[in-house]
Amino acid sequence: MAASAYLYFNFYQGIASTEPLSFGGFTPLKKTYLFEPVAPELTAEQGKHIIGVQACTWTEYIDNTNLLEYNDLPRLAAMSERAWSKKEVNDYENFVKRLDNFLDLYENAGFNYSKSHYAVQVNSKSSSNGIEVELFSALRDGNVYYTINGTTPTERSIKYDKPFIINKDATIQAIAYRDGKAYSPLFKAEYHINKATGKSYEMADVNPQYNAGGGYALTDGIRGNKKSYDAWVGTYGKDFCPLIDMEKSTDITNININFLDEEGSWIFLPKEVKFYVSNDKQRWKEVIGVIKQEVAGNPKVVNYSVYCIEKARYVRIVAKSIGNCPEGHSGAGYPSHMFGDEIEIK
Repeated sequence: MAASAYLYFNFYQGIASTEPLSFGGFTPLKKTYLFEPVAPELTAEQGKHIIGVQACTWTEYIDNTNLLEYNDLPRLAAMSERAWSKKEVNDYENFVKRLDNFLDLYENAGFNYSKSHYAVQVNSKSSSNGIEVELFSALRDGNVYYTINGTTPTERSIKYDKPFIINKDATIQAIAYRDGKAYSPLFKAEYHINKATGKSYEMADVNPQYNAGGGYALTDGIRGNKKSYDAWVGTYGKDFCPLIDMEKSTDITNININFLDEEGSWIFLPKEVKFYVSNDKQRWKEVIGVIKQEVAGNPKVVNYSVYCIEKARYVRIVAKSIGNCPEGHSGAGYPSHMFGDEIEIK
Protein backbone atom coordinates (compact mmCIF):
# COMPACT_ATOMS: atom_id res chain seq x y z
CA MET A 1 0.00 0.00 0.00
CA ALA A 2 1.44 3.36 -1.08
CA ALA A 3 -1.25 5.95 -0.36
CA SER A 4 0.00 9.25 -1.77
CA ALA A 5 -1.51 11.43 0.97
CA TYR A 6 0.44 9.51 3.64
CA LEU A 7 3.47 7.92 1.97
CA TYR A 8 4.70 10.24 -0.79
CA PHE A 9 7.87 11.61 0.77
CA ASN A 10 8.41 14.12 -2.04
CA PHE A 11 5.44 16.04 -0.58
CA TYR A 12 6.08 18.89 1.86
CA GLN A 13 6.47 17.78 5.48
CA GLY A 14 6.28 21.25 6.99
CA ILE A 15 5.10 24.75 6.15
CA ALA A 16 6.10 25.35 2.54
CA SER A 17 7.78 28.69 3.20
CA THR A 18 10.28 26.95 5.53
CA GLU A 19 10.90 23.85 3.39
CA PRO A 20 12.99 23.11 0.28
CA LEU A 21 11.03 23.44 -2.96
CA SER A 22 8.91 20.32 -3.38
CA PHE A 23 6.26 18.72 -5.56
CA GLY A 24 3.42 20.04 -3.42
CA GLY A 25 1.06 18.20 -1.13
CA PHE A 26 1.45 18.00 2.64
CA THR A 27 2.58 14.86 4.46
CA PRO A 28 3.92 15.70 7.92
CA LEU A 29 5.49 13.06 10.16
CA LYS A 30 2.34 12.51 12.21
CA LYS A 31 0.24 11.93 9.11
CA THR A 32 2.66 9.24 7.91
CA TYR A 33 2.64 7.56 11.31
CA LEU A 34 -1.16 7.45 11.45
CA PHE A 35 -1.51 5.70 8.09
CA GLU A 36 -3.62 2.54 8.40
CA PRO A 37 -2.53 0.02 5.72
CA VAL A 38 -5.68 -2.07 6.11
CA ALA A 39 -8.53 0.34 5.42
CA PRO A 40 -11.46 -0.01 7.87
CA GLU A 41 -13.93 -0.55 5.03
CA LEU A 42 -12.16 -3.80 4.05
CA THR A 43 -13.40 -7.10 5.40
CA ALA A 44 -11.06 -9.34 7.41
CA GLU A 45 -10.75 -11.62 4.39
CA GLN A 46 -9.88 -8.72 2.08
CA GLY A 47 -7.40 -7.39 4.63
CA LYS A 48 -5.37 -10.60 4.41
CA HIS A 49 -4.26 -9.55 0.93
CA ILE A 50 -2.49 -6.42 2.23
CA ILE A 51 1.09 -7.65 2.58
CA GLY A 52 2.98 -4.42 3.26
CA VAL A 53 3.46 -0.72 2.72
CA GLN A 54 5.64 1.31 0.39
CA ALA A 55 6.81 4.91 0.48
CA CYS A 56 7.58 6.83 -2.72
CA THR A 57 10.08 9.65 -3.10
CA TRP A 58 9.79 11.05 -6.62
CA THR A 59 12.87 13.11 -7.44
CA GLU A 60 11.74 15.83 -9.86
CA TYR A 61 12.74 18.40 -7.23
CA ILE A 62 15.55 16.39 -5.60
CA ASP A 63 18.99 16.58 -7.21
CA ASN A 64 21.35 15.51 -4.42
CA THR A 65 21.68 12.95 -1.61
CA ASN A 66 21.36 15.50 1.20
CA LEU A 67 17.97 16.59 -0.07
CA LEU A 68 16.87 12.98 -0.54
CA GLU A 69 17.79 12.19 3.07
CA TYR A 70 15.94 15.30 4.24
CA ASN A 71 12.76 14.17 2.50
CA ASP A 72 12.94 10.58 3.75
CA LEU A 73 14.10 11.02 7.36
CA PRO A 74 12.50 10.64 9.85
CA ARG A 75 9.31 9.86 7.91
CA LEU A 76 10.86 6.53 6.96
CA ALA A 77 11.10 5.66 10.67
CA ALA A 78 7.43 6.55 11.18
CA MET A 79 6.36 4.38 8.27
CA SER A 80 8.52 1.47 9.45
CA GLU A 81 7.16 1.45 12.98
CA ARG A 82 3.61 1.76 11.70
CA ALA A 83 4.10 -1.13 9.28
CA TRP A 84 5.98 -3.48 11.60
CA SER A 85 3.96 -2.97 14.77
CA LYS A 86 0.56 -4.21 15.77
CA LYS A 87 -2.15 -1.61 15.42
CA GLU A 88 -3.06 -1.68 19.12
CA VAL A 89 0.44 -0.70 20.27
CA ASN A 90 0.98 2.22 17.87
CA ASP A 91 1.14 5.50 19.78
CA TYR A 92 2.36 8.66 18.06
CA GLU A 93 3.13 10.59 21.24
CA ASN A 94 5.24 7.70 22.50
CA PHE A 95 6.95 7.48 19.11
CA VAL A 96 7.93 11.17 19.22
CA LYS A 97 9.40 10.76 22.71
CA ARG A 98 11.60 7.89 21.52
CA LEU A 99 12.44 9.67 18.28
CA ASP A 100 14.86 12.06 20.02
CA ASN A 101 17.25 9.18 20.67
CA PHE A 102 16.82 7.89 17.13
CA LEU A 103 17.71 11.30 15.71
CA ASP A 104 20.99 11.10 17.62
CA LEU A 105 21.79 8.05 15.48
CA TYR A 106 21.07 10.08 12.34
CA GLU A 107 23.27 12.86 13.68
CA ASN A 108 26.18 10.53 14.42
CA ALA A 109 25.85 8.90 11.00
CA GLY A 110 25.94 12.29 9.29
CA PHE A 111 22.46 12.07 7.79
CA ASN A 112 20.66 15.27 6.77
CA TYR A 113 17.34 14.63 8.51
CA SER A 114 14.33 16.92 8.81
CA LYS A 115 13.27 18.62 12.05
CA SER A 116 9.94 19.74 10.62
CA HIS A 117 8.03 17.72 13.21
CA TYR A 118 9.38 20.16 15.82
CA ALA A 119 7.91 23.08 13.86
CA VAL A 120 5.97 25.58 15.92
CA GLN A 121 2.23 25.24 15.35
CA VAL A 122 -0.57 27.62 16.13
CA ASN A 123 -4.19 27.58 17.26
CA SER A 124 -6.37 30.67 17.00
CA LYS A 125 -9.78 31.34 18.47
CA SER A 126 -12.03 34.26 19.22
CA SER A 127 -11.91 36.06 22.57
CA SER A 128 -13.58 39.13 24.04
CA ASN A 129 -10.50 41.27 23.35
CA GLY A 130 -9.47 39.96 19.94
CA ILE A 131 -7.90 36.75 18.69
CA GLU A 132 -6.30 34.38 21.18
CA VAL A 133 -3.15 32.80 19.77
CA GLU A 134 -1.69 29.58 21.18
CA LEU A 135 1.78 28.37 20.10
CA PHE A 136 3.16 24.89 20.68
CA SER A 137 5.90 22.53 19.53
CA ALA A 138 6.52 18.78 19.88
CA LEU A 139 10.07 19.51 21.09
CA ARG A 140 10.51 17.99 24.55
CA ASP A 141 12.13 20.13 27.26
CA GLY A 142 12.28 23.07 24.89
CA ASN A 143 10.81 26.57 24.78
CA VAL A 144 9.15 28.59 22.06
CA TYR A 145 10.27 32.19 21.49
CA TYR A 146 8.31 34.55 19.27
CA THR A 147 8.15 38.06 17.84
CA ILE A 148 5.41 40.22 16.35
CA ASN A 149 7.66 43.05 15.14
CA GLY A 150 9.05 41.42 11.99
CA THR A 151 12.36 40.26 13.50
CA THR A 152 13.63 36.67 13.64
CA PRO A 153 13.14 35.17 17.12
CA THR A 154 16.11 34.38 19.35
CA GLU A 155 16.29 33.28 22.99
CA ARG A 156 16.21 36.98 23.84
CA SER A 157 12.79 37.35 22.25
CA ILE A 158 9.47 36.86 24.04
CA LYS A 159 9.30 33.43 25.67
CA TYR A 160 5.93 31.82 25.06
CA ASP A 161 4.28 30.70 28.28
CA LYS A 162 0.58 31.29 27.70
CA PRO A 163 -1.84 32.28 24.91
CA PHE A 164 -1.74 35.94 23.90
CA ILE A 165 -4.13 38.32 22.18
CA ILE A 166 -3.84 40.13 18.84
CA ASN A 167 -6.53 42.50 17.63
CA LYS A 168 -5.08 43.77 14.35
CA ASP A 169 -3.18 42.39 11.36
CA ALA A 170 0.17 41.01 12.49
CA THR A 171 3.05 38.78 11.43
CA ILE A 172 3.99 36.25 14.11
CA GLN A 173 7.35 34.49 13.89
CA ALA A 174 8.46 31.73 16.27
CA ILE A 175 11.22 29.16 16.81
CA ALA A 176 11.55 26.30 19.31
CA TYR A 177 14.87 26.26 21.21
CA ARG A 178 16.52 23.76 23.54
CA ASP A 179 19.87 24.12 25.30
CA GLY A 180 20.71 27.24 23.32
CA LYS A 181 20.06 25.58 19.95
CA ALA A 182 17.24 26.25 17.48
CA TYR A 183 15.48 22.93 16.79
CA SER A 184 12.60 24.03 14.61
CA PRO A 185 12.38 25.85 11.30
CA LEU A 186 11.19 29.44 11.46
CA PHE A 187 7.42 29.61 11.85
CA LYS A 188 5.90 32.65 10.17
CA ALA A 189 2.23 33.45 9.92
CA GLU A 190 0.58 36.57 8.54
CA TYR A 191 -2.69 37.18 10.34
CA HIS A 192 -5.49 38.94 8.48
CA ILE A 193 -7.91 39.85 11.23
CA ASN A 194 -11.57 40.20 10.28
CA LYS A 195 -14.97 39.56 11.81
CA ALA A 196 -14.83 35.83 11.03
CA THR A 197 -11.39 35.25 12.57
CA GLY A 198 -11.55 32.77 15.42
CA LYS A 199 -15.24 32.09 14.94
CA SER A 200 -16.45 28.50 15.09
CA TYR A 201 -18.07 26.80 12.14
CA GLU A 202 -19.60 23.48 11.19
CA MET A 203 -18.96 21.64 7.96
CA ALA A 204 -19.82 18.18 6.68
CA ASP A 205 -17.85 16.00 4.27
CA VAL A 206 -14.38 17.31 5.16
CA ASN A 207 -11.73 15.01 3.71
CA PRO A 208 -9.81 13.76 6.79
CA GLN A 209 -6.64 13.61 4.70
CA TYR A 210 -6.85 17.36 4.12
CA ASN A 211 -8.44 19.05 7.13
CA ALA A 212 -5.64 21.59 7.88
CA GLY A 213 -5.56 20.33 11.45
CA GLY A 214 -9.28 20.85 12.03
CA GLY A 215 -10.42 23.30 14.69
CA TYR A 216 -10.56 26.84 13.32
CA ALA A 217 -8.69 26.09 10.08
CA LEU A 218 -11.07 28.12 7.89
CA THR A 219 -11.22 31.06 10.30
CA ASP A 220 -7.75 31.16 11.87
CA GLY A 221 -6.78 34.38 10.06
CA ILE A 222 -4.05 32.64 8.01
CA ARG A 223 -4.61 32.36 4.26
CA GLY A 224 -3.72 29.21 2.34
CA ASN A 225 -1.32 29.56 -0.58
CA LYS A 226 -0.41 27.56 -3.66
CA LYS A 227 2.91 26.26 -2.31
CA SER A 228 1.47 23.50 -0.15
CA TYR A 229 -1.77 22.06 1.13
CA ASP A 230 -1.15 22.46 4.88
CA ALA A 231 -3.60 25.35 5.39
CA TRP A 232 -6.34 24.20 2.99
CA VAL A 233 -9.50 22.35 3.98
CA GLY A 234 -10.58 19.82 1.37
CA THR A 235 -13.55 17.80 0.22
CA TYR A 236 -13.40 14.77 -2.06
CA GLY A 237 -16.14 14.64 -4.65
CA LYS A 238 -18.44 16.55 -2.28
CA ASP A 239 -19.72 20.11 -1.99
CA PHE A 240 -17.87 22.54 0.26
CA CYS A 241 -20.44 24.02 2.68
CA PRO A 242 -19.19 25.70 5.89
CA LEU A 243 -21.64 27.42 8.24
CA ILE A 244 -20.05 30.14 10.40
CA ASP A 245 -21.48 31.28 13.74
CA MET A 246 -20.69 34.97 14.27
CA GLU A 247 -21.93 34.53 17.90
CA LYS A 248 -24.27 37.53 17.63
CA SER A 249 -26.09 39.52 14.96
CA THR A 250 -23.31 41.31 13.09
CA ASP A 251 -23.14 44.05 10.45
CA ILE A 252 -21.76 42.49 7.26
CA THR A 253 -20.53 44.32 4.16
CA ASN A 254 -18.36 41.63 2.54
CA ILE A 255 -17.99 37.84 2.60
CA ASN A 256 -15.21 36.09 0.73
CA ILE A 257 -13.34 32.80 0.47
CA ASN A 258 -10.43 31.49 -1.61
CA PHE A 259 -10.29 28.21 -3.54
CA LEU A 260 -7.28 26.47 -5.05
CA ASP A 261 -7.09 25.72 -8.79
CA GLU A 262 -4.63 22.84 -9.26
CA GLU A 263 -6.20 20.49 -11.80
CA GLY A 264 -2.99 18.50 -12.31
CA SER A 265 -3.39 17.34 -8.70
CA TRP A 266 -7.13 16.70 -9.19
CA ILE A 267 -8.02 19.91 -7.31
CA PHE A 268 -10.77 21.78 -9.15
CA LEU A 269 -12.54 25.06 -8.57
CA PRO A 270 -16.20 24.88 -7.59
CA LYS A 271 -18.65 25.11 -10.47
CA GLU A 272 -20.54 27.76 -8.49
CA VAL A 273 -20.37 29.53 -5.13
CA LYS A 274 -23.31 31.04 -3.24
CA PHE A 275 -23.43 32.99 0.03
CA TYR A 276 -26.32 33.04 2.51
CA VAL A 277 -27.05 34.85 5.80
CA SER A 278 -29.49 34.08 8.61
CA ASN A 279 -30.29 35.00 12.19
CA ASP A 280 -31.91 31.71 13.20
CA LYS A 281 -30.30 29.00 10.98
CA GLN A 282 -33.78 28.29 9.62
CA ARG A 283 -34.58 31.13 7.24
CA TRP A 284 -31.73 31.90 4.83
CA LYS A 285 -31.29 34.86 2.51
CA GLU A 286 -29.03 34.50 -0.50
CA VAL A 287 -26.59 37.37 -0.99
CA ILE A 288 -26.47 38.13 -4.71
CA GLY A 289 -23.57 39.43 -6.79
CA VAL A 290 -20.64 37.01 -6.46
CA ILE A 291 -17.34 38.28 -7.90
CA LYS A 292 -14.73 35.72 -9.00
CA GLN A 293 -11.10 36.77 -9.51
CA GLU A 294 -7.58 35.38 -9.23
CA VAL A 295 -5.71 36.57 -6.14
CA ALA A 296 -2.99 39.04 -7.11
CA GLY A 297 0.51 37.62 -6.66
CA ASN A 298 -0.87 34.17 -5.87
CA PRO A 299 -1.71 32.42 -9.16
CA LYS A 300 -3.98 29.40 -9.00
CA VAL A 301 -5.73 30.85 -5.93
CA VAL A 302 -9.15 32.22 -6.85
CA ASN A 303 -11.24 34.47 -4.62
CA TYR A 304 -15.03 34.42 -4.50
CA SER A 305 -16.49 37.52 -2.90
CA VAL A 306 -19.80 39.27 -2.41
CA TYR A 307 -20.51 42.82 -1.18
CA CYS A 308 -23.65 43.53 0.75
CA ILE A 309 -25.37 45.44 3.53
CA GLU A 310 -26.63 42.76 5.90
CA LYS A 311 -27.02 42.11 9.61
CA ALA A 312 -26.88 38.44 10.58
CA ARG A 313 -25.50 35.94 13.05
CA TYR A 314 -24.94 33.03 10.69
CA VAL A 315 -23.17 32.89 7.34
CA ARG A 316 -23.30 29.87 5.04
CA ILE A 317 -21.19 29.26 1.96
CA VAL A 318 -22.28 26.67 -0.60
CA ALA A 319 -19.59 25.78 -3.13
CA LYS A 320 -20.76 23.15 -5.61
CA SER A 321 -18.29 20.42 -6.53
CA ILE A 322 -17.86 19.29 -10.13
CA GLY A 323 -18.13 15.75 -8.71
CA ASN A 324 -15.84 13.44 -10.65
CA CYS A 325 -12.83 14.59 -12.65
CA PRO A 326 -13.99 15.38 -16.22
CA GLU A 327 -13.47 13.32 -19.35
CA GLY A 328 -9.98 13.77 -20.78
CA HIS A 329 -8.43 14.37 -17.36
CA SER A 330 -5.95 11.84 -15.92
CA GLY A 331 -8.42 11.19 -13.09
CA ALA A 332 -11.51 10.99 -15.27
CA GLY A 333 -14.31 9.18 -13.48
CA TYR A 334 -12.73 9.50 -10.03
CA PRO A 335 -13.85 12.04 -7.39
CA SER A 336 -12.24 15.46 -7.63
CA HIS A 337 -10.79 17.46 -4.74
CA MET A 338 -11.90 20.96 -3.73
CA PHE A 339 -9.69 23.03 -1.42
CA GLY A 340 -10.94 26.16 0.35
CA ASP A 341 -9.44 28.73 2.77
CA GLU A 342 -9.63 31.45 4.30
CA ILE A 343 -13.18 32.67 5.11
CA GLU A 344 -13.14 36.43 5.72
CA ILE A 345 -16.10 38.59 6.73
CA LYS A 346 -16.09 42.37 7.00
